[in-house]
Amino acid sequence: MPLQAPPAQYCTADTQPGAVRISAPVNGQTVSSAIEVRGTVSIPNFHRYQLEYAAGTVSPGVVASWSLAAGPYTNQPVGDAVLAVWDTRALADGVYTIRILAIDTQGKQLDDRVTVMVTNLVPTTPPTVTVTLTPSLTNTPFIIPTFTPPPPTVIPTNTFTPTPTFTPTAIPLPSETPIPTFTPESTDTPTWTPTASEMGSP
Repeated sequence: MPLQAPPAQYCTADTQPGAVRISAPVNGQTVSSAIEVRGTVSIPNFHRYQLEYAAGTVSPGVVASWSLAAGPYTNQPVGDAVLAVWDTRALADGVYTIRILAIDTQGKQLDDRVTVMVTNLVPTTPPTVTVTLTPSLTNTPFIIPTFTPPPPTVIPTNTFTPTPTFTPTAIPLPSETPIPTFTPESTDTPTWTPTASEMGSP
């Protein structure tokens, strides 16, 4: 007959069947940062449930030092749902056991547990090997840089430009054509000399 795990709680004749189950994360899973814990909490006379954790592997029935991770919650989840969120960032890396603990109105408890590996440290990047080549010495003449001053900035000055004066140019008028002067030709005026007969004789 194969061996079976011990019961998670003591049962009596009036114990009613119930279900407390963690569906995620699963046993052996590696987790980091804040993770959702999913599962089912369904017990008669439900009162509350809470998420707890303990360092190392804690099997059912083993007494351990449990720490409250989230809760308590007084609403009873229906089916497979998010039961709580576990923030692992403040914990050291290593193996932890988490459990959902359900409590009824009479104080009876029922739980389910899984063991996970918390890894929050960022893996170190392997060093990068850099090969430095040693340059060979060569006779390279040293050139002394020469300084060439920038050209001076020409500041414009107010230059007086005289206004040109207008000098009229004398335009010679055409000379008048002289009016010809009429000079009558001289005509011989006949001279009358009386004769002796015309003069009469004395």
